[in-house]
Amino acid sequence: MTALQTLTTPAFHPGPMADRPDPEVPERARRRTFTTRYKLAVLAEYDAAEPGAKGAILRREGLYSSHLVDWRRQRDAGALAGLSQARGRRPADARETEIARLRTEKAKLEAELAKAQFVIDVQENCRRSGLGDSLRERAHRRHDAALLTRLEQVTDAAIAELRMTH
Repeated sequence: MTALQTLTTPAFHPGPMADRPDPEVPERARRRTFTTRYKLAVLAEYDAAEPGAKGAILRREGLYSSHLVDWRRQRDAGALAGLSQARGRRPADARETEIARLRTEKAKLEAELAKAQFVIDVQENCRRSGLGDSLRERAHRRHDAALLTRLEQVTDAAIAELRMTH
């Protein structure tokens, strides 16, 4: 009769309403990650333990035996030795840094050389076309305003072309 009595007793919550579970959605569970040092330490402790103490180690650490099986396979394959290296970007090689610096310097010097070559080409074109010193001399001798104006135009055009290309 006791089984029937327990079924007929009304079910109610004897505690206050605060005992209800929190209706908020819990934070999304994250997968646990274990460091290489931790894995190797647990494996060493587990392997050295007595048969009755092995389960206590698993319970204490919150692990399953499948974790240890996987970690043993990784250790035996040499994967855990590779994981002991520091994570992140490797330190820069001094030679690579020097090569990068020299390449940057070379590019700057090549740009300066190109500018100098362009100025030399403009000066050569002015000399060949007679717009160089002879034009300036003739303009000063005659005080020819038209020649001085033409010389300024050619010079301004060469400077503008120099600025546009570099």
